[in-house]
Amino acid sequence: MEKVGLVLEGGGLRGVYTAGVLDAFLELGLEFPYLVGVSAGACNAVSYVSKQQGRAGRVILQNVMDPRYLGWGNLL
Repeated sequence: MEKVGLVLEGGGLRGVYTAGVLDAFLELGLEFPYLVGVSAGACNAVSYVSKQQGRAGRVILQNVMDPRYLGWGNLL
């Protein structure tokens, strides 16, 4: 594992799936020496590195309907 890295994709709601996988890694005690994330992947990475199981998915799901968090205006 000393040369294994983890790359986390962005993609908004796709991050909920990634958050679940990272929570499973935390349960299993899996840690990676290298971690890179983009957009939602970076947010998930912060929760994973800080070992806050459940946080990433909770943040995404609680804020998904808030136009300040996700919406067409942000895209434009």
